[in-house]
Amino acid sequence: MKSYVMFLMAILFVTSCDSCKEDDCKAGSNGGLTVAAKMIHHTREIKGCTVYVKFNTQDFPGEGAANYDLTFKANDTTSIAYLRGLNCGDYYLYAVGIDSLLAPPNNVVKGGIPFSTSQKEGTQNLNLYVTEGD
Repeated sequence: MKSYVMFLMAILFVTSCDSCKEDDCKAGSNGGLTVAAKMIHHTREIKGCTVYVKFNTQDFPGEGAANYDLTFKANDTTSIAYLRGLNCGDYYLYAVGIDSLLAPPNNVVKGGIPFSTSQKEGTQNLNLYVTEGD
């Protein structure tokens, strides 16, 4: 009986530690993670894109900055937006930019992806593919 009780206590301890890890990994800002998001339209890198970040979801929240928690902008000389200060967790990343090889109004490129990470610090690279049209 004593070993059975000890076994149950061990299972409860392991289960409670696992749930602590999940609670510890909630998307948001003020973390130590930087995501280097490179915007790509087909094979062409798109400089100066804007990346919108939504916390704690894997679903597209819609277009428009008001639907997102953070906004990051790549400068005009690079296709990489550095999403600094993130925590581990689930995110939806949505990018919008201009492909200078296309004629307006078809030059607006956009796209998004769900993104999930357990990494809490350092830098994580990802490609964020964008496309023209709706």
